[in-house]
Amino acid sequence: SFSCSPSSTTMLSASLGVSRLARVMRAQPSAVLMRPAVLTCAPVVPLAMTGKVRAFKTSAVASAAANSRAASRHWKMERVLTAALVGAIPAAPIVGFPVTDMVLAVTLPLHAHWGMQEIVTDYIPDKTMNTAVMTVLSAISAASFGGLVYFNTTDVGICQAVVDLWKV
Repeated sequence: SFSCSPSSTTMLSASLGVSRLARVMRAQPSAVLMRPAVLTCAPVVPLAMTGKVRAFKTSAVASAAANSRAASRHWKMERVLTAALVGAIPAAPIVGFPVTDMVLAVTLPLHAHWGMQEIVTDYIPDKTMNTAVMTVLSAISAASFGGLVYFNTTDVGICQAVVDLWKV
């Protein structure tokens, strides 16, 4: 089990209540992009098992402590990109322009890179190992981007490939 305490005052739902939060969301749709509440958690482990209790912090806490404004901006960019992909991915095979292929070639690896970056930051606390894994992740992301651009420019493109796969 974990012992958690809020370390941020952005816990909108806790401070407003669910019904009032719904009214705020209808009145201010941009409230959806607010940064989530951040919890600082310490695992509760019997001392007989480990001899100590070790606290940990999530990447959001570390990012916020380092530069709150940049972390908040990055979080909003991630959400905007994700929201754009929700509409762009189903529409891409229907529209099927080369520009759409290139937009997907940029946004899909970027979305995957940002998601994996958060996982690496959260679950690999060792600085040296974290740097090594991030280097490999960056290389994979760059190769994915390059491969998709190459596929778009020398073959049928992402959208047409998906349409052709659906026809099979």
